Amino acid sequence: MILILSGQYLDQSFNAEFGEIPPTFIPLCNTRLFQHQIENLQQNFPDEQIYISLPENFQLDISSRNFFKKKSIKIIFSNIDLSIGEAVLYCLNFISDYTSNLRILYGDTLI
Repeated sequence: MILILSGQYLDQSFNAEFGEIPPTFIPLCNTRLFQHQIENLQQNFPDEQIYISLPENFQLDISSRNFFKKKSIKIIFSNIDLSIGEAVLYCLNFISDYTSNLRILYGDTLI
């Protein structure tokens, strides 16, 4: 399984330019970063389920929600006050799969 960790918002320095969004929603080449991340991950790991964590109070727009649905991405809404370690633990408990390998991609990272 693959977990894209993006459960917090960008810091204040980016808010003026992009608004209050999670890192994986940064615009990149006329799309969102998560679209590039997911396309890359599904190409390289076609049999693995992808999960993405987002802030619990984040309102997904319809096109993003449709993209996640089309690509079979599972969304985990989490508390923005969690540390990275706590966020990983929260997501693992939400997924309830403790036997599969876990790959983590940070929300602001494109490989």
